[in-house]
Amino acid sequence: MAHTIKQKMIKGRVLEKIQQKSKKLMLLNILRYIFSRPYLAALIVGSFIHAGKWLNFTFHGIDYYENTVKLIDHGLIFFVIDILMPYIIPFAVITISVKLAKIKEKEFYNTFPDMNPDIIIKCDLSGMPLYINKSAKIFLFENNISVVEHEALIPENITSINDENGELPCRVTHNIEGVKIEYLVSRPDNNSLFLSGRIIKN
Repeated sequence: MAHTIKQKMIKGRVLEKIQQKSKKLMLLNILRYIFSRPYLAALIVGSFIHAGKWLNFTFHGIDYYENTVKLIDHGLIFFVIDILMPYIIPFAVITISVKLAKIKEKEFYNTFPDMNPDIIIKCDLSGMPLYINKSAKIFLFENNISVVEHEALIPENITSINDENGELPCRVTHNIEGVKIEYLVSRPDNNSLFLSGRIIKN
């Protein structure tokens, strides 16, 4: 009886931890969704700022709408700035942050992978290459394959790989021009796959 109660307690704690983790992941996914879209983040942040101003005015017994409209008396520009600035600043900051993150990612793919002796490829989920490193280009050249035909480096079954079933990262073998390449496939984000391949010598 005591053993059964202990099992139930342990099971309850495990379920509680799983629920807490699920909530954190859900919150992170929501925040990632919002802040990857500057216009949406700006709309939410700006609205919260205006809501905060309205609550502050209400707390001090000031009519928020009347006070805001009075800004027109000082000039239309002041009215527009007061209304739009809470939206413009978050939009500008988040847009710049997203741009810088993309530049940083591009710099990474343009430097480190080219120093790697392995074949490094980034492709979209349909298998279309987005980036291939110098080692991949050398391999294509040595096997008389046009760089335009670099899709030949991608395994045919790449589109069937799905990490939702816990299959990534995984190893995939690919044959091209009689050469066997073993790829380690991973997913750096929701829109692309990362392949690191080594030539298997018999």
